[in-house]
Amino acid sequence: MMQQTININKMEQKQDGIHPNKIKEIYKFLGTYILVFLFLFNCRGQEHHIIGEKFRIEDYGKVTYNNGTKILDSEILKKLFNEKNHFFIEKGWQNIEDNTSIIEFSPIDKSKNAFVEYDNKYLFIIKDSILRDTLKIKKDYYYSICQLDKQNHKHGIAIGKYIINNNDEFFEIHQVYSVDNGKLKKENLDIKIYDCPAPTNYIRNEEPNSYKFGVLNGKKLERFWYQSISEKKFNDKFNNTLQDWEGVYLNSDDKNLKTYQSIINKVGWFKLKITTHEILFSADTRMRDDYPQSDPGGVYIKKKCDYYILPNENTIEIYSKKYDDPNSGPVSIRGNKKDLLITLYKKDKVFHGTSNVIEDSEQYDNSARIKSNSPYQFYKFSLEEDKD
Repeated sequence: MMQQTININKMEQKQDGIHPNKIKEIYKFLGTYILVFLFLFNCRGQEHHIIGEKFRIEDYGKVTYNNGTKILDSEILKKLFNEKNHFFIEKGWQNIEDNTSIIEFSPIDKSKNAFVEYDNKYLFIIKDSILRDTLKIKKDYYYSICQLDKQNHKHGIAIGKYIINNNDEFFEIHQVYSVDNGKLKKENLDIKIYDCPAPTNYIRNEEPNSYKFGVLNGKKLERFWYQSISEKKFNDKFNNTLQDWEGVYLNSDDKNLKTYQSIINKVGWFKLKITTHEILFSADTRMRDDYPQSDPGGVYIKKKCDYYILPNENTIEIYSKKYDDPNSGPVSIRGNKKDLLITLYKKDKVFHGTSNVIEDSEQYDNSARIKSNSPYQFYKFSLEEDKD
């Protein structure tokens, strides 16, 4: 019986060419390899599973508020970003282009009496409510949303260090990413940057006159530097960009009233103020306050706006922002357009506009406007003339 067993083992060994114990070792090795592979595969999938998904902060963890600050308790983000803490705060968000938003998160130490922010910052790039990309900003670095074309249609993220030397303030840019359809693309440092506000940690109501920006080891540039290059004559030619539309526009029924002050002194004007930082559409308050002969006492409006420039038509459409839009800056509208306030167009150096708001104002008994058909005459003035 013993001899028979031994012979069978010898036959098995001869037939397979591998000893059964060796086969067990191979299977054990393969089993371990497969488990390691599956573990790594699952971890990689888990690391990237939030990209391409609908962005809902509640899906990442529990959301609470402290004095209006949104706090996220998230083991998902902790593991994803390899952070020591699982508490994050949402530091703010802004729209940039084509229904694309950037939201900033920062880890915090909630165990302290006061929240202590860590040095890292994480940007979530969201396009059409889908999380498209993320970007980590490391310790001692800051970021700014920069402008990468004259038309203010293409934007990017500039990352660098903020240097304050006496009264001079300089944003030294070390990296630049363009944003295309919500995805980030690292650009060479020789890319032309047309405008770059101060980083959010340093921005004020207006940057100081001494503020400049520039890439590492490059030139120091003032904001909108390209507008002052005489050989390009950028301001001499109307290129139908937002910069070309910058100014203050006032409508006047009386063609004899052409100066800024003469129109402002008249009751019933409408004003459109366009800058690259803010677009405002407003009406004369006296129609409502001084002539309350009918309810609601005249049309009064003062709204922040977005815009859409019609290509090759020298026409700009102005749209009302949503009341809860946190981004005060003007955004170029794409896709579904709602709440059109005014359409302004330029023909032979003369500006005209059409607006249902203006037409509605003429229906009130106390309206100081002449009941006339659109388009309405508008006169353009420099931003310096607007003292209101």
